[in-house]
Amino acid sequence: MIFAVLFSGWGFGLFAQLDVLPVALIAAATWLALAVLAYVAAKVGRKGPMETVLTGFSKLFVRTK
Repeated sequence: MIFAVLFSGWGFGLFAQLDVLPVALIAAATWLALAVLAYVAAKVGRKGPMETVLTGFSKLFVRTK
């Protein structure tokens, strides 16, 4: 989603405005930031955002006794 908003025509449209090197640097920086956030979340023991959504969604359909 981050890359779609940054680079697509309906977002900021940076793909048409930037050369290859800045696009690659933005992609690498975004990937690194997300990797660090995932590592920190795993160390703290917190669920990620998608895991939280899927857990909540699955609880709607699972019956508990």
